[in-house]
Amino acid sequence: MTDNPDRTRRSVLASLAACGVSYALPGALRAASPPPKTAFCLVHGSTHGPGGWQWVAEELRAQGASVQAPLLPYEDAEAGIADCVGAIESTLGNAAEEAGVTVVAHSISGLLLPSLAAHPAVNRVVYLAAAVAPAGMSFRDYYQSSADIYHEGWVRDGARTREDRELARHYLYHDVGDTVFARIREHRIAFAARKLWTERPDVGLPPAAHCAYIAPSEDRVFRLPWMQHAASELLGVGVELIDAGHCPHLSRPRDVAAMLLGPA
Repeated sequence: MTDNPDRTRRSVLASLAACGVSYALPGALRAASPPPKTAFCLVHGSTHGPGGWQWVAEELRAQGASVQAPLLPYEDAEAGIADCVGAIESTLGNAAEEAGVTVVAHSISGLLLPSLAAHPAVNRVVYLAAAVAPAGMSFRDYYQSSADIYHEGWVRDGARTREDRELARHYLYHDVGDTVFARIREHRIAFAARKLWTERPDVGLPPAAHCAYIAPSEDRVFRLPWMQHAASELLGVGVELIDAGHCPHLSRPRDVAAMLLGPA
């Protein structure tokens, strides 16, 4: 009776292994090398510290990604763009993996992304309902030249949302679940780094090939038409829409994580 070829092959391999000899299985039988781990650096905005990212971070880590969420010196009135970028760059070495780091910035922190995009560890930058200004222009000057960036109500009431819980709920958390809303105040910060508004970055905007913009369709801070315009005309990319308010990382963290990770 002819021996079973598979049984014979397994016997030979077992004998080789017993002698300390390794053998690489060919083709589809060879175990695939694990892909490089995806790394993210999540940059908080002017309202919440790093803790505001905890729900997105949990979703990303559940998919095998490494995540850093640095604390920015936003409560320091003397802090400027260079100080904030420095606080982020100090964590990039911890996050860097073979595939590079994706830096995600929310709201005002979008103004830091041009500087971060030039860092050698950074592979991609993502604007999440985030500020963008033309190259060489401060965001304050840009805002003064364009009245279409913010919703009128936010211009009128935005400064009071830190103290007025109902206003905060209306503008920032109208789509956030009660459990997260009850906890998010633990992560509120007192933003004082107003130099971010007035400084002009000394670098250009990120290249479109390494850039993305996620725009919440129900944002009550930035106007959706402005976000679409800024993404298209300033960054050279289309927007990825998410059905959420200004803080989709709080209201829809699983969907935000899925958008950041891309197709399975």
